Amino acid sequence: RWQKEAVPQKLYPLTRQTLWTGHPVSLLRWVKENEPQRYAQIGCVMMTHDYLRWCLTGVKGCEESNISESNLYNMVTGQYDPLLTEWLGISEIDSALPPVVDSAEICGEITAQAAAITGLAVGTPVVGGLFDVVSTALCAGIEDESTLNAVMGTWAVTSGIAHGLRDHEAHPYVYGRYVNDGQYIVHEASPTSSGNLEWFTAQWGDLSFDEINQAVASLPKAGSDLFFLPFLYGSNAGLEMTCGFYGMQALHTRAHLLQAIYEGVVFSHMTHLNRMRERFTDVCTLRVTGGPAHSDVWMQMLADVSGLRIELPQVEETGCFGAALAARVGTGVYHDFREAQRDLRHPVRTLLPDMAAHALYQRKYRQYQDLITALQGYHARIKEHAL
Repeated sequence: RWQKEAVPQKLYPLTRQTLWTGHPVSLLRWVKENEPQRYAQIGCVMMTHDYLRWCLTGVKGCEESNISESNLYNMVTGQYDPLLTEWLGISEIDSALPPVVDSAEICGEITAQAAAITGLAVGTPVVGGLFDVVSTALCAGIEDESTLNAVMGTWAVTSGIAHGLRDHEAHPYVYGRYVNDGQYIVHEASPTSSGNLEWFTAQWGDLSFDEINQAVASLPKAGSDLFFLPFLYGSNAGLEMTCGFYGMQALHTRAHLLQAIYEGVVFSHMTHLNRMRERFTDVCTLRVTGGPAHSDVWMQMLADVSGLRIELPQVEETGCFGAALAARVGTGVYHDFREAQRDLRHPVRTLLPDMAAHALYQRKYRQYQDLITALQGYHARIKEHAL
């Protein structure tokens, strides 16, 4: 319905968000239409980490870096906007939106009840916290527009830090508030990353990740005509697109399937990386975090396909690490997040592209894009005949 009413197009100039089924506003509209009694009882709308903070402190609030990507927040004014909920048909929840708090703002203290459950000391200050992609960019050391952060997990995310909003861009980039004044996180994302490999390994439980890497490394780079579309959980090529292998023949082994999965995930990341490089034109380095960053085989493939210098910050659990940095800023250990980021001391490993392999992968990547285009045409015809 929202698509037919062009609601996403109306929202974007104000929220700088796309609209998808997992957004808070989508869930709220669903509850309103399907469980009206529950909807009528809503007392407060919070993101997950805001709810956890309320459980710890008894104080309600929505942390800015997270709520700014909810479609409830006007990116231009830096506030909630009743016009947004009116367009979305959920104006009733305006009064249920709690105050917006900063990432490093002390929002309350650990209560006696929370202390008894968690073991934390009563009175410990609790700060706002961070949206996960913001935390990852912070911990990856992203400071300017020459470096992007790729997060490889269930989602394929490519993020950059911008110094302002832009109008009339080539793509509907998702913006969010960043931890430094005047800066925004900009990202492109889809659920098309290493979650696909996790599904595959669940079907063959006898495979270790070392064995997978060895299998992929045993084959010539870009040497197969086998393709994998990493769309098990969603797509960045259209709502109708689904997962699958293409080009499989009797000669292919399990190693070929694994190589195709690695390649398909990288090719899908390239969709977002290429779009982001239209926005961040000075990029020469990609900093990568997430599970696949532990695989030199996969990371070298990413370097070879992209032609970029790949840097691998040796830091684990960037969500928790970033939250700890927010706490240190909030309690005065650091003056601000810039100082906290400058004090990061984790080592960074570097991989450089093999330009001979880059030429081979570019050919295969173009074939992947052609396959996507052909399938989009197929789905368009199916939809047309179904009308």
